[in-house]
Amino acid sequence: MSDLIGLQTLQHLSSAKSFNRWLIEKIEPHLQDPILEVGSGIGNLTEILIEKNYKITATDIDPEYIEILRNKFTSEASNIEVKKMDINESDPSSHVKYKSILLINVMEHIEEDKNSLRKLSNLLDKDGKIIVLVPAYKWLYNPLDKNLGHFKRYGKDELKQMLRSGGYNIVNVSSFNMMGILGWFFWGSILRKKQLSKLVTITYEWLMPINRIIDRVFMSRVGLSVIAIAQKNAD
Repeated sequence: MSDLIGLQTLQHLSSAKSFNRWLIEKIEPHLQDPILEVGSGIGNLTEILIEKNYKITATDIDPEYIEILRNKFTSEASNIEVKKMDINESDPSSHVKYKSILLINVMEHIEEDKNSLRKLSNLLDKDGKIIVLVPAYKWLYNPLDKNLGHFKRYGKDELKQMLRSGGYNIVNVSSFNMMGILGWFFWGSILRKKQLSKLVTITYEWLMPINRIIDRVFMSRVGLSVIAIAQKNAD
């Protein structure tokens, strides 16, 4: 059975359509078919990728999430494969090499994060890209992180070093979602809440036009998350 807080959070975020589309918009210049999405959850981003006609393999470690993904997508879409994948395994396998590998809010759930990045390079095509989004700023770690199963939050330099040691060349690293810092700090660090509420998600969705403007003004230098784009080292 999935962790209840994690499942409820994903269900809340499923209604954040504008936010999810904004995230895909940020990474789309680097997306190519076929795509491997690691940690698809209940398919909040998968849904958008399918609508855009990308060929995608959606994966998760949790059997309940796999069942949700199959029930949600495979009967309607021909451009998706759903399968269980544990990137902590010694050698995650696939019958294809992927042009894009997505790890969106995944690495913070993995204690051996460096080793996982190294293993995934075996699934990446020689000119493909890995796209990693992780929570930023160690000082922002609070009960929300802990109850979502996050081991840590990341700095840009730390994430760059992890990717380099995993066999990747850095293409770009940027921040994302500046206004989210205020919400995360207030809700998790000040109020000490352990879970995002539906009301928080709805309010944040309503504020999305302002959030987009703020990120443009600050040129993606500060944000609740860090997005890293990297290519497999040819050596």
